[in-house]
Amino acid sequence: MGLWGSYVALVGHLWGSYGALVGHLGTYGALMGHLWGTCGVSKAAAELLSYCEAHAGEDPLLAPVPTAENPFREKKLFCALL
Repeated sequence: MGLWGSYVALVGHLWGSYGALVGHLGTYGALMGHLWGTCGVSKAAAELLSYCEAHAGEDPLLAPVPTAENPFREKKLFCALL
């Protein structure tokens, strides 16, 4: 059968399984509803926004790390041999 034939057979098998699942659930929307649950976009957005606001103080990109605690700061070494 060869490599290409095996690939085509695998894709056909997967597509057939997907088609059977979509046919079982009815439509693509029903499939997405099944996979994502019944949580609405506005509810998920509100939860995400409240989480971000609650944890904003812990985010180093929003509240910078003090220079003394920053392990990535540029170290200034002075040359002793001038």
